[in-house]
Amino acid sequence: MPVDNLNLGLRIKKLRNKAGLSQETLSELIDVSRENINRFENGNKTPSIDTLVEIANALKVSADDLLVDSLE
Repeated sequence: MPVDNLNLGLRIKKLRNKAGLSQETLSELIDVSRENINRFENGNKTPSIDTLVEIANALKVSADDLLVDSLE
């Protein structure tokens, strides 16, 4: 089952906002550009596995929490 980029992005955005982080701050924490964070959140780009794990760690959630609709 492919990753649903739109829902993944919406979850990243929701959890980032819940954590009180800006896109800029999250980008600095995981060492990617703010533009890439924006692309992830808009569903225009899929983060690599490594980046997904870094996002999950920065947001203090599991990768499963981000990928919930892609799990079987």
